[in-house]
Amino acid sequence: MPFRFIRPWYSEFLRGVKDGEVNSKILNLQNESAPYTIDLNLKSIEINQDWFYWIKTNFKLIESFTYFELLKYLEKQNPNVTSLSLKLVKPVVRSLSQPTKLWKKFIEKNPMEVDVFEKRPLLDIESLSIDHFLPWSFVSNDLIWNLHPIDKNINSSKNNFLPSLNYLNSFSLLQYSFCKFLLNENNKLIESYYALFNCSKEELDNIQKKLFIKKMNETFLPKFEIATNMGFNNNWVLD
Repeated sequence: MPFRFIRPWYSEFLRGVKDGEVNSKILNLQNESAPYTIDLNLKSIEINQDWFYWIKTNFKLIESFTYFELLKYLEKQNPNVTSLSLKLVKPVVRSLSQPTKLWKKFIEKNPMEVDVFEKRPLLDIESLSIDHFLPWSFVSNDLIWNLHPIDKNINSSKNNFLPSLNYLNSFSLLQYSFCKFLLNENNKLIESYYALFNCSKEELDNIQKKLFIKKMNETFLPKFEIATNMGFNNNWVLD
């Protein structure tokens, strides 16, 4: 890799050179025109002074270009993996404060709505947490249509597992109620449902429960299959 990276700087001299002879030829051609020189004895590379300053000054540009090229390669090799751009760099800070506030407000107005796994009233949850129904490490986002309130201990138990598909219907029912709540609140987060279902505000406002659940199934079932094929542990159930 160190040889092939600086190969373009010596391309004029490497025309016609056999592939197995390229590395030794580069060693003989090395000079300060390339970003670095290679020392086989020390098993190291030394960045040339002028290039060191340029790399330091333009580090963000180089980093962005590198990630862009890596992303193109990964997308080509992994066509079924979602949100690859978000998986390259893990967020330093993630916050679910806004979804948490919304769910608490929802619970206040809908105290008898039940949670996904225990089927008990949400109001009875003493230690509230917000769970990603599909694991965050798979979806790589905090979009509201994949979130729901849960007891912290259950959230820890579920961890990075895919829940059993038997829970999908109860999750969809809760999401339907929450979606209607967001519409009434005229909250900006409702826009993620427009993108999810490829629909307008009017269409979402008039959607019937049966059709909402059908669309959730059409959305989540393929994602479950992809996540399972990627190696995520599946079929988690509450003991």
